[in-house]
Amino acid sequence: MSEAAELEWNTRRHLPRAAFGGHADIFTWDGRSRARLTDLSGSGAFLRCREPLGEGRYVTLRLRLPGGRAFTVLGKVVRTVRCRSHAARRSGMGLRFIDLSHRDRRDIQAYVRDRCD
Repeated sequence: MSEAAELEWNTRRHLPRAAFGGHADIFTWDGRSRARLTDLSGSGAFLRCREPLGEGRYVTLRLRLPGGRAFTVLGKVVRTVRCRSHAARRSGMGLRFIDLSHRDRRDIQAYVRDRCD
């Protein structure tokens, strides 16, 4: 993806999103961590975490939709929010899904649609 296309992708949201109160496991070459997933769409998610990864990093994310099955997706960090220590719970990172199956995207979009109606 060109830098201009990447910038455009990073600054606008492609699909509707919905609040999500669950947790997700994040896997990187450095190990495993857990984060609170605060919103979700068919194209990405935002995770609250104390030490967000830098933009451009790739992660494997494992999550479960409420009442649904768990799935794994490859994501790229496209936004990093770092707050001072007293506001650490607001730090986090936005992920763009890179390798999401058609079935998983459909299930996420159904979850979002149910919460937006």
